[in-house]
Amino acid sequence: MANAEKGEIKEWTLKLIRTPKDLLAVPLFANHVIVSNTPNEFILHFVYIDADKAEEAAKSQAAELEVSVVVSVGLSPDSTKNFLVALQDNIGKFQKKLALMQKESEG
Repeated sequence: MANAEKGEIKEWTLKLIRTPKDLLAVPLFANHVIVSNTPNEFILHFVYIDADKAEEAAKSQAAELEVSVVVSVGLSPDSTKNFLVALQDNIGKFQKKLALMQKESEG
């Protein structure tokens, strides 16, 4: 979305262009997000936590747990707000679709 003139909001369909040489063309997997911020930006650290290592750390009562950073993304406050709205919208759509699939499988 972008602000058009006179404060109107225009929606675009974005086309992702992926090339074989683009390392980001392959989806990356993260199972946790660490969010930090400064006055000017939000930083989202998408990380992978190995379940076995987490279990070992819990059993040994370790003070630290090593995680693998998959990717870190910096966003402006406005972009972060737009990301949150898009994420909430997509989660809502996912939940509705999942509920329909569950109803279909029950009935």
